[in-house]
Amino acid sequence: MGRRPGSLNRMDHPSFSQIGLPPEQFAAAFPFHMALDGDLKLLQAGSTLRRVCPDVQPGLALDQLFSLIRPEGRLTHDWLRANRRHFCLLEHLASSLRLRGEFVALPGQETLLFLGSPWFTDASEIAARGLSFEDFATHDATVDMCQVFQASKIALADAKKLAAKLHAKAAEARKLALVAARTDNAVVLTDSEGRAVWVNEGFTRLTGYSLGEVLGKKPGQLLHGPGTDLETVRLIRERLGQREIAIAHFIQGQSLGRQMFQRVDVYLVLECGNLRRHRRSAQLQKILPARQQFLV
Repeated sequence: MGRRPGSLNRMDHPSFSQIGLPPEQFAAAFPFHMALDGDLKLLQAGSTLRRVCPDVQPGLALDQLFSLIRPEGRLTHDWLRANRRHFCLLEHLASSLRLRGEFVALPGQETLLFLGSPWFTDASEIAARGLSFEDFATHDATVDMCQVFQASKIALADAKKLAAKLHAKAAEARKLALVAARTDNAVVLTDSEGRAVWVNEGFTRLTGYSLGEVLGKKPGQLLHGPGTDLETVRLIRERLGQREIAIAHFIQGQSLGRQMFQRVDVYLVLECGNLRRHRRSAQLQKILPARQQFLV
């Protein structure tokens, strides 16, 4: 059975024909509403709207109180009626309070209803306007949206702070890497197993071993020799096992074909490990050429 012309938005069942809201319930459901006559003069307004915008009083024209922000158009009865049920953004001329909502035409009347609520993007604006959560209807999503916006702003601010810290740390790391690469001291970075993952140019100049030759090997495999004091090596490993800095002087093995007397500083560099957050350690070994002596 087809619908009668003009009844597209109506229920055909007769029990729904007289549904309406008493004035008190309507005002509670729409505390920021406005009712306008054919000349767009205010017939009534929600009590909360009148409290935050005291000049919104019956008898005044809509364009005396508000300007239309969106969509672009004119505040005339014909234009609003033609664009009813579209999103509409009004701005109160006296206070700059913005209201978002839609205009609804009452059947068989020239009366237009504006049903909306304040447009806020920050929860702090609610209190700044002299409002509280209780001033909004239960079905109004404004408060929820403000809380979402607030959480997003906090998350964005935290992300910016973290990015700034990471940028500063990256810049510091670049400086330290440049110093390590350019220093005359020999620097070796090893993994948690003590195998070399990086050496600087100073190491190559001092020992004759390039990064490719050292990579994946323990420095002791290349530098220890017959003259190396194994007790000193043991003490270094013991200090590292206790997560302490180890500094020692001893004779290393063949370096450029000769034995070498060195001071070796070994540091632990702690970092986060796998998903279980176990702590791993890398070793930074610094061999100081200022203390070196080659022994024929």
